[in-house]
Amino acid sequence: MAIGVLKGREMIIEIGNDRLFEVWGKSKSITGMRLIEALPELKGQVFIGLLEAVYDTGEPFFGNGVLAMLERRGVLEETYFDFAYTPLRDETGVVSGVMVMATNVTSQVLARREVEEAEANLRGAIALADLGTWELDVAAGTVTYSDRIKSWFGFSGDTVPLSIVYNPIHEKDRSRVEAAIAAALQPGSAGIYDEEYTLVDRHTGYERIIHAQGRTFFDAQGKPVKITGTAQDVTEQRETRLALEQLVKMRTEELAATNEELAVINEELTESNKLLFRSNENLQQFAYIASHDLQEPLRKIQSFGDLLKKQYATALGDGVGHLDRMQSAASRMSMLIKDLLAFSRISTQPDASGAVSLNQVVNMVLADLDLTVQETGANVVISPLPIVQGDPSQLGQLFQNLLSNALKFRRWDEAGVPVVPQIRVHTRLVAAADLPPSVRPTRGAAAYHHIEVSDNGIGFDEKYVDRIFQVFQRLHGRSEFAGTGIGLAICAKVVANHGGAITAHSEPGQGATFSVYLPG
Repeated sequence: MAIGVLKGREMIIEIGNDRLFEVWGKSKSITGMRLIEALPELKGQVFIGLLEAVYDTGEPFFGNGVLAMLERRGVLEETYFDFAYTPLRDETGVVSGVMVMATNVTSQVLARREVEEAEANLRGAIALADLGTWELDVAAGTVTYSDRIKSWFGFSGDTVPLSIVYNPIHEKDRSRVEAAIAAALQPGSAGIYDEEYTLVDRHTGYERIIHAQGRTFFDAQGKPVKITGTAQDVTEQRETRLALEQLVKMRTEELAATNEELAVINEELTESNKLLFRSNENLQQFAYIASHDLQEPLRKIQSFGDLLKKQYATALGDGVGHLDRMQSAASRMSMLIKDLLAFSRISTQPDASGAVSLNQVVNMVLADLDLTVQETGANVVISPLPIVQGDPSQLGQLFQNLLSNALKFRRWDEAGVPVVPQIRVHTRLVAAADLPPSVRPTRGAAAYHHIEVSDNGIGFDEKYVDRIFQVFQRLHGRSEFAGTGIGLAICAKVVANHGGAITAHSEPGQGATFSVYLPG
């Protein structure tokens, strides 16, 4: 803990322990100076005013998780403190100074932020996947539902007694669901709950098919504490699957009756039906949070949709449109999952002990984008780039997203002809003192490599510059430009992991320039 004494209303630094001067980033030579002279960066922050108030009123002040901007090695750093200001009195009882006690809680505050960010990302993924969440409290005998599930069950309150939870479930499924919950709560069991059942609206009689999953949490004695899980309305999926199965079966019978020459085709179709059925069965095994396990059934949906269209497009009739929409949705979901997993992988600080040639990184990215570069006729100019300390995989993701965006967001001239992309990547070294005020690297350094990636594309309004680096934020509709709204969030996270900063400058129709700052 940092401890010190400030004398008089001028807040003269009288004494302090080693930890106090370490926190301030100063030597003990500042003893005897006014606090505001020793730490001029405190001007405009709350601390001087709080100290004066404690001195004037004689009342102590306690702060928790308060942000302080302290200068270390020429760079202002964000530091968070729990602290106490206690008035000191002389023998006559008059306040003569203030005792300062402070604890650096920066790591705790940042960890809490990461948890909150992860929770926000999970909520976004759950919403995009049309999932609802629920939690069974064993001790209370209640179940708490998200709004989506609450509307499915027809409950008005968020928390419902377990005794009435089973009422909306179709009687053919009710006992099975009760038994599955009881089995998941059994001590010594795996604690896994995975059931599909039908809900019946008591007012309209509408039947909704629900796929619910959950996991039991046990205490140290092995007793169940709660089950948390997700649920999804799979009614449309099941109806679509049933319609496809019935249609395929009918066509199979017709083809089988035609002649012996079609026997081989019928056998292939039968096998295809089995594979399709297994693929749809796999879709029931949704992880209770979105994860890479969803990728396999999505790939099977794409594959068998192609097979059906290729072999039975005429027979399917209007069903081809349904297949197209199914495949398009699966492709978007697959892209979203991949981007979410990529974002998750780069959410931790990398081992930045290795030297990475950015020229090699960019050349590898351009090799991956070679087909797009050729198709667009893009002119890409890469200046010599520096060697930095970092993770080559994450830095590859950074330039992959920046360069692919520069190619994707091309504009059209007045005649409706696409403009050839002009992309330029160059760098220069910038001293920390010369950084723009809005650029705040996550790690202090004497200088930074300022890497600019500029294009002549559609550009954007700079009022959205902060928004574009957030997860799931898009400035254009999906029909105009494909994407999930995660790419630039990945860029921001990679740059932050490497101690740098990223920003952008643009005007609509005038292209965009993304500025990356990495420690030199």
